[in-house]
Amino acid sequence: MTRRSSEDWRALIKAQQSSGLNQTQFCKQQGLSPKYFSLRKGKQSSEKGSSSFVQAKRSSSIELMPAPSVSLYVCDMRIQLETATPAFISELVRCLA
Repeated sequence: MTRRSSEDWRALIKAQQSSGLNQTQFCKQQGLSPKYFSLRKGKQSSEKGSSSFVQAKRSSSIELMPAPSVSLYVCDMRIQLETATPAFISELVRCLA
């Protein structure tokens, strides 16, 4: 049985990830125990403090940009829209036409 260093395991884990083989296939090809390989892979991840998951954080300070106001002039009327999406403006103009 070969004793491998942390660097050896890092290299094996990287090789498995870039090989295109799943963990079981790679271990069979390399003569490794899939269970032990999985254990070492998990240990490497926890040592690096990395995970395949990223924790989302909600920001308490959200800066909202003021919505642009839009003025529409129809005949002798002025329509002031404080908040309007382009779709809403398009529909409004279509109705007024």
